[in-house]
Amino acid sequence: MVDLGIVVPAALLALSCNLCLLSAIAAGRAESGSWSWALGLFAGILLLGGSVGAAGWVVLTLGDPYSSGIGVVVTVLLGFLVAVVLGFLEYVAVGLRSRFVTDLRGSLWPTRGGFKEL
Repeated sequence: MVDLGIVVPAALLALSCNLCLLSAIAAGRAESGSWSWALGLFAGILLLGGSVGAAGWVVLTLGDPYSSGIGVVVTVLLGFLVAVVLGFLEYVAVGLRSRFVTDLRGSLWPTRGGFKEL
């Protein structure tokens, strides 16, 4: 039987990772320096923090064996794996399947040296 206590944190993780991915794609497609570019980057940073927080909630809900920094990192990576699959399905649903890989490669992500394409 599935513990329903994990459903809400896992759904929040999937949602925040998916929205972070879509905002990074939107920032990558926008003209550099425009308002939509800035909004995409700002939203991406906020949602990345939300994804890490949701991953921490998932790890705490699972209990002691996974309650470490490594558990949070692995959970964030799994969340973004789910987000890529969901993003692809969203692109398929609106008929833009052929542009998904190009948009994903052009997405902007925060790094130590600024924002870089994937």
